[in-house]
Parts: sequence; C-alpha cells; structure tokens
Amino acid sequence: MRIWIVGGAGLIGSHLAQRLRPHHEVLVSDSFRALRSMAPGPCRDLAERARETRLAGVDVREIDVRDTTAMGRAAHTFRPEVVVWLAALLASESRQAPAEAQEVQVDALARFLAEGRAGARRVVLASSSYAYGHFTVHPTPETAPLAPVDVYGRTKAQAERVLAAAAAADGFEHVAVRPSAVLGPGDPRARFGCVAMETALRDGLVTVAEPDFISDFTYVSDAADGFAAAAEHADPPDVFNLAYGEARTNEDLGRTIAAHSGARLELLPSTWRSTGYVPSRGALDVTRARQLGCAPRLGLDAAVAAFLRDRRHLLQPGTAAARAAQGEAS
Repeated sequence: MRIWIVGGAGLIGSHLAQRLRPHHEVLVSDSFRALRSMAPGPCRDLAERARETRLAGVDVREIDVRDTTAMGRAAHTFRPEVVVWLAALLASESRQAPAEAQEVQVDALARFLAEGRAGARRVVLASSSYAYGHFTVHPTPETAPLAPVDVYGRTKAQAERVLAAAAAADGFEHVAVRPSAVLGPGDPRARFGCVAMETALRDGLVTVAEPDFISDFTYVSDAADGFAAAAEHADPPDVFNLAYGEARTNEDLGRTIAAHSGARLELLPSTWRSTGYVPSRGALDVTRARQLGCAPRLGLDAAVAAFLRDRRHLLQPGTAAARAAQGEAS
C-alpha cells in the first residue's frame, strides 16, 4: 500500500515509518518544528540521530499541515491509500498555544478531509487518552465518555468527531487510536522520559516532577505496532486504546530509570492536582488492541531496558545516525 504518515518525523512516526517501509511505499511529511525548537543537548542530538536512522530510505517532505497548497501537492503526487495523521502539539504546548493547537489538531484535519483526504480509503488518527479527561473507570474502556479538561484533550476529542462525521458522510474507513504516555529514545520533544534518562546517564541523578501523576506508559515500538495494525488490518475497530494496560506513577518511572542506570532519585513536590487542567488518569482497557493483535508487550521495567538498549544502538559508531552526527553523511 501507499501510506502517508502526516507528522511522521516524531517519536511514534519515525518508528512507524521504519516498521512499514519494508512492506509498503511510505511518505513522511512533517514541519520539523519540534526538532528545531529543541534546546541544544543530548536529547536533541539523539533525536537527530534517530531521525537519520529511522527515516533512512523513506520519502520525507517538509510540510506544515496548515499549508494547504503543499498538502495538496503531496496528495496529488503520492496518491495515498492510507493516511496516518499524527500531527499534533504536546499537551503542555497546547496549553501554551491553544490557537495553534486548534489549527494543527482540528482545523487542518477538517480541511484535509473536506478536500477529499487525498483519495485515501482509510484515515488513521492519533487521538489521546487525554480525551477521556479524568478517568472514572479503571481500567478505562473506549466506551467511557469523553470529558476532556484541557485544550489538548478537547482538540483530540474534537478531531475524533470531525473524522467520524466526515467518514459517515463520505464512506471512507476511519480509526481513532488513543495512545498513552509513549516513551523511547530519540524523542524530538524533551519529554520526561528522555530528559530523565539522559540526566541519569550524564549526571547520575533522576529528578522527578509530579511524582504521583499516573500514566499508562507505552514503549514506542509497541505504539508503532499499534498504529501499523490500524493502517494494515483488514477490519480494525473505529477506535481503540493503545497502552500497556497498567497504571504507574512518574515516581515508578523515575525509580526504574534510576535502578537501570545506577542514578540517584530526587522527588520534587507535586502540584498537578491544583492546576484544574491536568486530568487524573490510570490504566486503559486494551482488550480491543489485543483482539487486533497489537497489544503492547513491554511493561515499565522492560520498556526502560529497551530504552537503554535502543539508545545504545542509535549511538553505535558506523550507524547512519552516528555518521550524520559526525558530519560524514549528507
């Protein structure tokens, strides 16, 4: 198949492109805004190396989803059969720039669908477990009501509604995937997992903010498998959760990183409950993912071990990523 990954140079997208490339013709488009805005340092270096390695041999084009001319040109030349829409800001970025979050996560998607979704027969949307808002059922199934409490969750829920309405009107296949707390090396956003791991390895210290905040952590290779199933499966569900299915805290993640790296652990005071815009979360019900054959396999301990292993692989001399970092590759 011809599969277009929109916003595909990020952590999930680059893994997904690597996963799909041996079997399909893959186009990745991305604005590269996240990588360019990263501060210099080990997380950015690793993200640049990861992009070079994972997107090797893939057709990559610099396109902002808000640029309708460029999006239309890519659609005309590539003619995708499946579109995987990953373009988004982070939750924290969405709170800081709500107008941009609306443009990227909802308005650009709505225009793309209204203009014929590039002729694709299926559109896969990266939604989020933040669309549930405060988790009221544990584990939370896909049938739980969507009651987001922040702009990120609201735009994700709105995007789901836009996609479902367009699919009902135009008769194309659609899948909304709700991932949770994806982590792995080479993230072009300086999220907690990457920062904590690099600080642990460099300084021997893991500093954990919001230690009692609960997430259902998902390793990136498992997340990529889930999105691949959404793109490839003959009859995927219209919506499914994508996570390991276990509620863990930021402290749990910090302690696991510390245990694997030999670093000290420092816990900071927790303030998220007082904000009013950070949802109280927990485990997701991943029954549908299991039925689809893409249930994540790596719990937190195995995920941190895989993080370290995959990080070492990216940094090995002789890889495309390492040569690029040394100026030996174009």
